[in-house]
Parts: sequence; C-alpha cells; structure tokens
Amino acid sequence: MGEECHPIEVEMQPFSEILDTYGVPFYLKIDIEGNDLLCIEALAGRPLPPFISVEAKVGGAEDELIEAAALRDLPLLKDVGYRRFKLISQTDFAPELYSDAATFARRLVKSVEGGRLRAPGVSRLASRLTNLDRLCRKHRYQFPKGSSGPWGEGTPGKWLSFEQAKAVYEKVRERRLKSPKLAFWWDWHATVSPT
Repeated sequence: MGEECHPIEVEMQPFSEILDTYGVPFYLKIDIEGNDLLCIEALAGRPLPPFISVEAKVGGAEDELIEAAALRDLPLLKDVGYRRFKLISQTDFAPELYSDAATFARRLVKSVEGGRLRAPGVSRLASRLTNLDRLCRKHRYQFPKGSSGPWGEGTPGKWLSFEQAKAVYEKVRERRLKSPKLAFWWDWHATVSPT
C-alpha cells in the first residue's frame, strides 16, 4: 500500500503460435482467471495434449459469471476432443463426488484430523485417511497448499463421462448454495483417453 506503480507493456503471443513454436505438451495447465476458454478454443482442430486442467470455480461474489464460465468450459473441453473428466478440489486435491455420504465422510475425517472434532491420538489416525496424506504416500511428495497438485493419472478418483462430470458439478454447486462456507475452488481435469 502506498507504493508507486506504473504499467509495463508485455509482448503478447497467441496461444496457437506458442503451440506452433513449441509443440503439444503432454499436460496443459490453464489458469488465466476466467479466460481459460481462449486456450481451449485454440486447441480446436489440433493434436491435443493427453491431459489438461482448467479452473472451475463454484460460487463466490460473482456467482452467475462463475457458473457460466465453469459450465462453458466443460462442454468446450468435450467439443475439442476430451472424453473423460474429473472435478478436483484445489484445497486438498480430492475428486469431487456426487455422493453426499462420501462428501460428509471426507469432511468428518478432516474435522477429526484438525478441526472441531480433533482428539488426541485419533487425530493422527485421521490424518492418515486424508486425501493430502494419501497423495503424499502415493507420490512420495507433499503438494503444497495453493499448488496445482497432481495431474493426469496421478489425480485421485475415477474418470467420468461428460454427463457424469456435469452432474457432479451441479451437485457441488447445489452443496455450495446450501453451505456458503464450503470451499469453492476446483479444477476440471480432462483426458482424451476414452477409458
């Protein structure tokens, strides 16, 4: 606060030219604050990265804009050629599930591990059941909070069809509207693999 600032001009290069210059990546992470569709659209008619992830927020101050963006990107991913999807939490890199019971169990474990239900001895056991701990054991790496987390086949959960993924998103949105404290940052992960 109170610091002087000034604009800096940065040369822009369209994403299609970047692909032409450097080729198709194995994994493409896109997170450009609501403009992810620009990169997804640039993939149309090209060889696709086998794995991709884009931001998918649910809820917040600009609910309608966010919902429109999240529901826009999923069909767009399908239209350019992606066939399987996962909705992964940016908080703990867990796959979002349609089941309310599975969501409740996940929240219960997190509360026993470090929340209001924390209890000596039991909390250590609960921490072994959290998604973050399972990922650390699987990858032999602790993904820092705020990082992109695992990608591709390293993401937990099963790949969903377009219709299943859309239903999961709608269920998460419904939960978000009922519980405003629920974290609302997710990524769509997608693959071209049909299975």
